[in-house]
Amino acid sequence: MRELNNCCSMTDHKQNPAEIYLVPDAEHGHVWSDDPAPGEGMREENATRYVREDLVPESNATLALRIAELTRENSTLQARCADLELLLSTEQDLVLDYHATNDALAAQVELLKAAITTALRGTVFDEVGNRDDDGLIPFRNTKTAIEVLTDALCQLSKLRQQAKGGK
Repeated sequence: MRELNNCCSMTDHKQNPAEIYLVPDAEHGHVWSDDPAPGEGMREENATRYVREDLVPESNATLALRIAELTRENSTLQARCADLELLLSTEQDLVLDYHATNDALAAQVELLKAAITTALRGTVFDEVGNRDDDGLIPFRNTKTAIEVLTDALCQLSKLRQQAKGGK
């Protein structure tokens, strides 16, 4: 097993190695070495690396500041993600509302088409009485065709206002 060479003074930084390893050893417990796996059966991943402080590009204080900065950035990003999730949820609700309103408008358009067809034939649907040969019931004491059209247009207008948020 290779061990560190004791040829240099501990105060002479230029002579000391840049890094050393504390390596687990079955015979001695732990040994210091300039090699992370100095002997047979030793594994590099079991060694603890130590670097001379004067050679470390960033001090612990600098690293602590960087960790704090990254923690703040992370918090900001998490808050932004939460905002985006809320926005997405709101958008999904708006899409569902849009589809419901669109379906209601489509139903109202069908009602309007039926009212126009009825008005053009001079009759309105009525739930009382017998139907004629075309399946339509002639005017009785119900609204006139113009009143039916007006009601249908008013309902359509109300639905459009609701769709625009005018409720």
